[in-house]
Amino acid sequence: MQEFQIIQTYKEHGPQWKPGKDLLHLRKRIDRRDLPLESTLQEYNKLIIDIVTNNQSNVYIYQLKHFEQRYMVFSANNWIIIIGEDTIMETAMLTSSPQRYLSKEKGYNYIVTVKEVFSWIE
Repeated sequence: MQEFQIIQTYKEHGPQWKPGKDLLHLRKRIDRRDLPLESTLQEYNKLIIDIVTNNQSNVYIYQLKHFEQRYMVFSANNWIIIIGEDTIMETAMLTSSPQRYLSKEKGYNYIVTVKEVFSWIE
């Protein structure tokens, strides 16, 4: 039940970034104009938490043969959040077409919504 663990971890502790990667990702999103210039790391992390814990967010598994682990992907409002099974953030990005980005041909497999993940444990 890896999806549930990731959701719970992010709900309780926020995003788990590789050392130093949080500010690099924030700067990249600001530079690409995905976020306003004055955005803070706290605001970016809150956006990530909101998507990972939102009942309507879609959950995918992303796995290719050469990967060392699977990735859980959460998608809502044109944002895509990619988190390793180890709960470490890979990326959080805005895309104009999540459906095209998250295609089966690219290794993404839709599972359920966040709400349905929680129904598995009730």
